Amino acid sequence: MRKTTDAELPFALGAMVRALHEIHGAPVWLLIDEYDAPVQTAWQHGFYREAVDFLRPFLGSALKDAKVVKKAVLTGILRVAKEGIFSELNGVVIDTVLDRHFASDFGFTEAEVQGLAGDDAQLMQGLRGWYNGYDFAGHAIYNPWSVANALHYVGEPLDTHWMASAGSELIARIATSFAQESATDLEKLLTGESLRVELVKGVVMPDIENDSRMLNNVLLHTGYVTATAPPARHHPEDDRLHFDICLPNREVRAGIRHILEGLLRRFEGVQDGGEKLIAALLRGDEEIAQAAFAKIILTMLSYHDLADGTPERIYHMFVLGLLARAPKGCAVRSNREYGEGRPDVVIEAGADEQPSALLEFKAGKSAKAACDAAARQIVDKRYAEGLRGAPVYAWAIGFSGKAVVVRLVAP
Repeated sequence: MRKTTDAELPFALGAMVRALHEIHGAPVWLLIDEYDAPVQTAWQHGFYREAVDFLRPFLGSALKDAKVVKKAVLTGILRVAKEGIFSELNGVVIDTVLDRHFASDFGFTEAEVQGLAGDDAQLMQGLRGWYNGYDFAGHAIYNPWSVANALHYVGEPLDTHWMASAGSELIARIATSFAQESATDLEKLLTGESLRVELVKGVVMPDIENDSRMLNNVLLHTGYVTATAPPARHHPEDDRLHFDICLPNREVRAGIRHILEGLLRRFEGVQDGGEKLIAALLRGDEEIAQAAFAKIILTMLSYHDLADGTPERIYHMFVLGLLARAPKGCAVRSNREYGEGRPDVVIEAGADEQPSALLEFKAGKSAKAACDAAARQIVDKRYAEGLRGAPVYAWAIGFSGKAVVVRLVAP
């Protein structure tokens, strides 16, 4: 037996399939579970392109041979057909939780769970509240992993079995990229509201953090939410599909609450940094604001956070998390119209005699030059005009990596 070379590895699956065909003299059924997991892991750890270049021939060498493979079934969380992994294949049929063909096969049906629970009405009621609630093309579906574990530990309190085993790193990373929108959506879901979501049919991993629609789409396909109705168009002439989502059950609600709490903690800052920064911004204390910003940036943000090509967005969302601690009565707004433009963040007073603050962020090769550009934009766009409060403190904030320059522009 010899060791496989690196050049042979991408074709190993195809070689195995052909060997099985030759040994048994019959076409092969190829079953691949979690086919998208390597793509996700590679993207999260920085070797996405290498993984895709490997997986394309690895899967293609096996799936293309119609004389050897009778049928192939691939299951996964995300539909990543656009990644180019299957670019050489024809006749690929895709079914998701929004399609009807396998709607009753994603989990246990009501009748199946009733049969498993037997005559125990109390157990059935508990299973229904904790693990039911998924609507797949009109079928009420239970989480099979959680039901199986609950029945295995029958007599013990029902618990978050699936949530305890499910990884949420992908969701947390997307949520961090759109912190304000994500926190708002997650809070609405936790209060029982439904959200209207635009359908994204394919996932391109490198773009996933640049598309605010992706969080709720990923939540749907990973089982954190369920669609309450089939996708539909708002207007007949519109080619975009939308659907409504909500939380399905008690178990998932606990998981979403955990994700939201982690997201808020991620943007809280060091223990007292948030309060010091907000207080300084609302009293015009440039020295304290500079020191607080510098300390929090150095403590919390890594260069990995700032390396996505859009550092202003990272800083912006980071500060929004801090401003969640703004004084009672203040309204914290993002990218709203004031003056002749849209300042990045506004802390607007609840009364005319209370102070307000607005923040404009710029990133560049030099923190000072970026701060200068932010200050010019504040003045040119007349951001402070029309903002409630007295006085109104306008802050220009320039970044370069972890270097930060904070300047009070007005009054």
